Amino acid sequence: MQHKRTTNIFILAFSVLVISCSKEPGFGGLSTISGKVWATDITPNSQIIQDEGYTANIKVVIAVENSGMILDEVRTDLNGSYKFEELRKGVYQIWTFTDCDSCRNNEAPIIQRVEIKQRKEEIALPDFKIII
Repeated sequence: MQHKRTTNIFILAFSVLVISCSKEPGFGGLSTISGKVWATDITPNSQIIQDEGYTANIKVVIAVENSGMILDEVRTDLNGSYKFEELRKGVYQIWTFTDCDSCRNNEAPIIQRVEIKQRKEEIALPDFKIII
């Protein structure tokens, strides 16, 4: 009888350990998500393209999907590139903003959803295309 009780306690303790080791999405992993932002500068009212290309200093945000938790915010480099590192497995939303004359604050989010499925995964997202 004592042996059976000891075995049950061991199984319970092991189960708690395994459950507590599963990690939520967020920082602390070995995966990366990266991409670029392509911006088009359009003259107001005339819709004439003034300039376009990969653009520096554009804000890009990462959040855990369905949690409302923003993990980080970065700015694009001179080549329009951004990167989020040290991520765990999970589903994320990456977004930036584009000009929108009819929107609140004159900007609208553009969101890409991405799932990290493996450790050490390196995901390159399609370019964000925005209007500035």
